[in-house]
Amino acid sequence: MKSLSRNIVMAMLIATIVSQVSAQVKLNKTAIKIDSNSTFKARQNSSIVFTAVPSSSNLYDRTDKQVLPSSVPQSEVHLSFNPTNPLNILLSCNTFPNGYSEQGYFYSFDWGKTWNGANWLANNGFGRGDPSTAFDASGNAYIETMSAPDLNADADGYLIQKSTNGGGSWLSQVRGAGPIADGDKPMIAADNMAASPYKNYLYCAWGSTFIQFNRSTDGGVSFSSRVALSTSASQGANVQTGPNGELYVCFADYGNGPGAATGVDLTRSTDGGATFNAHITFNFTGIRTDPDPNPLFNNTRVNDFPSMSVDKSGGPHRGRRYIVVAGKDNGNGKGVIYFTYTDDNLSFAPLKEISISNATESWFPWIAVDDTNGDIYVNYYAFIRVHNGRQIPTLLIQMMAEIHFQIKK
Repeated sequence: MKSLSRNIVMAMLIATIVSQVSAQVKLNKTAIKIDSNSTFKARQNSSIVFTAVPSSSNLYDRTDKQVLPSSVPQSEVHLSFNPTNPLNILLSCNTFPNGYSEQGYFYSFDWGKTWNGANWLANNGFGRGDPSTAFDASGNAYIETMSAPDLNADADGYLIQKSTNGGGSWLSQVRGAGPIADGDKPMIAADNMAASPYKNYLYCAWGSTFIQFNRSTDGGVSFSSRVALSTSASQGANVQTGPNGELYVCFADYGNGPGAATGVDLTRSTDGGATFNAHITFNFTGIRTDPDPNPLFNNTRVNDFPSMSVDKSGGPHRGRRYIVVAGKDNGNGKGVIYFTYTDDNLSFAPLKEISISNATESWFPWIAVDDTNGDIYVNYYAFIRVHNGRQIPTLLIQMMAEIHFQIKK
């Protein structure tokens, strides 16, 4: 296990922890490896090799561990690893201790073997949900939560809480943005590269009608005015940093209104978030419906937000941006996982389906790149087809399968 980088473990833990804390049951899991011989091929291509694990690879399906056994529902998990101490993990999730969406925090100093934390934020911190976490290059930890007038009100911005000891204790919350309209779905990222000219900068993007952005250049003490990164209906911002101080924000484009996404936009900053370059876009048909929940997904809420990761390794694809998203097969079929990437921020590689062919629906993907060698890992949920093409019974459909991919170059 010690050959695995922080990002690989993060990708695997996200799915494993979500299986525990969102439904608070153990879910069936399948783990496979894809060896695509330097080319990302469509799932229908017979040259893709599916290999069950454990195998000779370094991808394993470990025993599930619930972070905090509790009767309180927990969902929407986000976690990060400390670049100065990879044994240190920080996790935050929505919690519902009193019937309202609040937020908890959990931390580990032994690579996830044992955990501490609570179903609410430290220092009486206000938590409205939609959490994200980050570590900067100096090992400082950050938790983001939506702000709101009260626990039953709509979000009106976001709050930041900082820890200088890996999550053991926390400073008082600082307002990152607000009060404002449309404070939904924020995500933070910190520049965690020691050699970056913008190391320890903290970034946030958010919004459910259009994407807004701001930054902190002083470790979360103060934040800049917000700027708009989109002008049309958009949501699901994903914020990542590159190996040399680059900043990337991608999000789903919804055209002129609600319903399924019509594309993904990506924009870049090379000056620490002061300005952004022109957007590049790829088109696809998303899986989200309006209204939801969606009967195709066992009457649960689903989205078609993108997940992005950047290669920070010393390998041949250093700096490459990878994106996965859930969309309709051929624009009108079942839910599948699409994969693409860009090297030059001028255009995307053609979309490829990477979800397994015997899944009736696939959704909620997440991607991470190994910082040490550039290997790519994707998690997603899927309903699995069984005998004679018949879908598994409803009880088992609720026990969604987690599929772990390793795409070797």
